[in-house]
Amino acid sequence: YAHAMGNGPGGIWDYWETIYRYPKLIGGCIWEWCDHTVVVDGVQKYGGDFEGELTNDRNFCCDGLVFADRTFKAGTLEVKAAYAPFRIQVLTDGIEIQNYFDFTNLSECRISYQVEIDGTVYESAACSLDVPAHEKGKIRFEKELPKICRYGAYICVTVADQNGISFVLQEKIPMEQSGEVKDRQQCKLLETENTITAAGENFSYTFSKQLGNFTSMIINGRELLCDPVRLTAFRAITDNDARMADYWSSRNIWQGENLDKQFQKVYAAEAKDGKIILNASIAGVSRRPVFRYQLVFQIFTDGEIRFDLNGKVNESAVWLPRLGFEFALQKENNRFRYYGYGPGESYCDSFHHALCGWHESTAEKEYVNYVRPQEHGNHYGVRSVSFPHAFTVNADQPFEICVSQYSTDQLYQATHTNELGNSKAVHLRIDYKASGLGSASCGPALPECYRLQEKDIHFEFELVPSDCD
Repeated sequence: YAHAMGNGPGGIWDYWETIYRYPKLIGGCIWEWCDHTVVVDGVQKYGGDFEGELTNDRNFCCDGLVFADRTFKAGTLEVKAAYAPFRIQVLTDGIEIQNYFDFTNLSECRISYQVEIDGTVYESAACSLDVPAHEKGKIRFEKELPKICRYGAYICVTVADQNGISFVLQEKIPMEQSGEVKDRQQCKLLETENTITAAGENFSYTFSKQLGNFTSMIINGRELLCDPVRLTAFRAITDNDARMADYWSSRNIWQGENLDKQFQKVYAAEAKDGKIILNASIAGVSRRPVFRYQLVFQIFTDGEIRFDLNGKVNESAVWLPRLGFEFALQKENNRFRYYGYGPGESYCDSFHHALCGWHESTAEKEYVNYVRPQEHGNHYGVRSVSFPHAFTVNADQPFEICVSQYSTDQLYQATHTNELGNSKAVHLRIDYKASGLGSASCGPALPECYRLQEKDIHFEFELVPSDCD
């Protein structure tokens, strides 16, 4: 019922919600336990890499729930979370816990919980619960919860059985979220035939009217960008994306949107009423526009940039792998901190193993050594991400990020890990959304609820210079 090839499987949680709901369902088999590879000079090899092969199935033997050396990946941990023998539901004054053990009373387990608000521990305790198998119990909060938070409120419950095996689940606590209100003045814009510039005490930005985005962002005397900022829709195909490759990429010249060879058309770009207003579209080479949009930038005297994207995906286009902005940052911007699901990679159909809160990482730590290089390192449910020497990105609505030492094209073109080469930049994605992972390399198509298939897009976020916020 699930295929663990490469970055996956996704959607496991939904299966187990159904399995727990209906007594006649008992589970299923995941194909398969471990990747099968032969390591040669530190590189994982697979079918087609050896002389004398009469036949092979390429990397289809690399479909394990664990890597060939039996180490875990995010998919492993997602399965463990789905298999957790309990579920929690948030109530107004506590939580209800459902015991899914067949024979074990939760009194035989060690239980602890922790309430976090905006990433700070608000309440934590250990407790003992007398909850027979298949019954429900309740944990009451010791403190009254506040009414408002900034980023989010969550409860995390840990259940450890007699063998010391721990299961951890987290649920969101419904709470009103307040945005930050600022009294700001718009920065004066200087427009020429080809550029629009804005400058202040600690920043200088150059916007290209031909490319439709920023070509230079200097903050505190440092140039941040290696390449112009781009709005893109492609991701390096995962093993479970393989069936969509013909529709997304240029692999099949008759079907694909050619998103791996994307161009942008600028219809109009101007400075008006203190804003940069761009009307443009993106399309794969020799294809009709897949996304037509208006992008409005507001730049303020403190260096903050407000991105306001509104657009429409072509009605006849297939669902998209992702949609968002790509920044190629100077290598010194390697470290970052974010509020979202982590520390491991997370996607809309594979985030239950992760915890929503504050996490710190680097581009190198985000790399996942999949046998065939592919999309990885995404983080779901993000509200803020900051780079100490660059900027902070905040949004009132959750967005998604990816920070990598490799570009999308490097990951997409490589068939083995030793083909990735080096990159001159730290590659950051600020995404409206990314589609889920699924199991479609050897299973059903990705469920519609996990596809980026909406046609009307609205995405707002603010970029604030790190030393000016």
